[in-house]
Amino acid sequence: MTNTTFNGWKNKETWLVNVWFGDYVAELGPITPETYENTVEEIIGQSLELDGLIRDLFNCSWNEIDWRELAGHTTED
Repeated sequence: MTNTTFNGWKNKETWLVNVWFGDYVAELGPITPETYENTVEEIIGQSLELDGLIRDLFNCSWNEIDWRELAGHTTED
């Protein structure tokens, strides 16, 4: 991973997903970026109900996450 900007990750949003969900997703084995995103989205959807400003802020952050980098990380371990 080159050109990283936050603790070895593309950005803070990607790093945070790895911090909170990386171990869980790694147990699933190598997965695609789409599967990684869907897995995290399902977990979050089960525990949060987001409305209004919170949903907008969440979506802005969600769009910054580099799912390809995260999925690539599961194949490296």
